[in-house]
Amino acid sequence: ARVIFPPRDEVARAALRAYAEEGHPLATLLDRVNRVLAADARHGRFMTLELALIDPTAGTIRWASAGHDPIMVYHPTRDEFEELGTEDIPLGIDGDWKYREHSISGLGTDTVLLMGTDGIWETRNTAKEFYGKERMKDLIRKHRGGTANDLAVAMEADVKAFRGTAEKLDDLTYVAIKILSLIHIS
Repeated sequence: ARVIFPPRDEVARAALRAYAEEGHPLATLLDRVNRVLAADARHGRFMTLELALIDPTAGTIRWASAGHDPIMVYHPTRDEFEELGTEDIPLGIDGDWKYREHSISGLGTDTVLLMGTDGIWETRNTAKEFYGKERMKDLIRKHRGGTANDLAVAMEADVKAFRGTAEKLDDLTYVAIKILSLIHIS
């Protein structure tokens, strides 16, 4: 008899949904999903995952990352970028690993957040040049007046145009978020 195992992303998604309903901190959610994946570790496979919660009332973001690329934050009023990373490892490597939750404040109206895979800035063109984070930052600046959807559409088109006929070597997965306004409750 052959045993068919579900893909790791489906297992992680199911575990995350089950544990998220219990209202745990982000790091605890990663701890629990990690234990599930590490207990089922096959062939040295692992996965990265990032969890983030934005509080528009306080202008804060809380995040926990399991080896995922940093969240890119663009502060348009200062024309500055900030990368929200961690030193934590991908899920499924060490079932006893304890993840940490981080937070920052000072998010304002029109702040842009981009969570994505390294396939964006590591895309190569036919001359073997990388798309790079600076090109990505320039694109975010250029589209800061539009919506998050405008930015996502522009990024997809720009990466595709840059790559040209070069082979696609990695996935291009990203989420663009734009804070339209902060809610102040008194």
